[in-house]
Amino acid sequence: MYYPISLNCTFFRSCFWLLPLFTLTCATESKIAVDQSNIYSFIKENQIDQLHLQTNITHLIDHKNTEEQHSAKIVLNQADKQKIEGSITVAARGKTRKNYCDIPPLKIRFTDDQLIGLNLSLFNTIKLVSPCKTAESHQDLVLREYLCYKLYSILSPESFDAHLVQVHLTNTENGETIAPHYSFFIEPIKSLRQRLSAERFPKDQKLKTLDKKNYSRLSLFQFMIGNTDWNVLNQHNLHYVTLKGRNAPVPIPYDFDYSGLVNSDYAKPHPNLPVKNVRERLFQCRIKDHKLLEADIVVFKNKKEEIINTVNDFDLLTETSRNYMTEYILSFYEIIESEDPIQLLNSNSFAAKAAH
Repeated sequence: MYYPISLNCTFFRSCFWLLPLFTLTCATESKIAVDQSNIYSFIKENQIDQLHLQTNITHLIDHKNTEEQHSAKIVLNQADKQKIEGSITVAARGKTRKNYCDIPPLKIRFTDDQLIGLNLSLFNTIKLVSPCKTAESHQDLVLREYLCYKLYSILSPESFDAHLVQVHLTNTENGETIAPHYSFFIEPIKSLRQRLSAERFPKDQKLKTLDKKNYSRLSLFQFMIGNTDWNVLNQHNLHYVTLKGRNAPVPIPYDFDYSGLVNSDYAKPHPNLPVKNVRERLFQCRIKDHKLLEADIVVFKNKKEEIINTVNDFDLLTETSRNYMTEYILSFYEIIESEDPIQLLNSNSFAAKAAH
């Protein structure tokens, strides 16, 4: 699908109780600031790397197609052994993944009192993306998607952040534990806007135009990772914000599990698109100002080494996954390093080659 730019159609030293249901346990020698503004930045800045979650997983799975909140207990461990623990609620989230996954993606909700106790803003929900299945290949798929967020942040400051944690799940129904696995938190929208000093663009407001610079860059990025699962008009997998000094809403992409770079086994392109599978690339940008694309191509070229190194240095991925992602990205660079990349991008004559 093609869309024009104009759219008509601390922590403290001593240990103490914060709240009856939310405890902060910390080592006496540690000094960790408590000036983080929200729960996501708190988790990230304090290097939370372990998440222990106890809930009735059986009931959660049986009711995953509802918005039902399930009581749970959470422990967030820090690298230096400090921890946060308390009672929270969790709910299933997502669309395709909620139906396909053995354990659906989760939305974790803290209480206002817990956040007040940590001196944080009242952004009380945070999304967790986890492997769909227990097979190692599905662990790799989550790590690949996590890297997509990291790669876009290399190219644009207007991007969602993601934070990796190792998750330990216990089913309170039968006491069974699920093997530890890696998942990642997605930066909440309110946290993103706070970090960027941005304002929300109402989703129900008709989009008449958008920021050309960001549109050009995200289109080229989506092409690099082989993602067609986004839509400008209905704001599908795009969050829009308004920034000072910008005359139009700025689009910020998220949800990359349908990209060719991730290559999820459940991902299929929209039937109206002229691609057979998600590994085939399709350039969806309709921009008349080629100078913007040319400038972005220079940015991508300059970031090539950093992008490739980010993938190759990510040891949590299997060697097979790292090789696949590297080869897929290098096939993108073959296109933009050609003699006439603009013409080649608009011709979409590379789709079959990129599928191999």
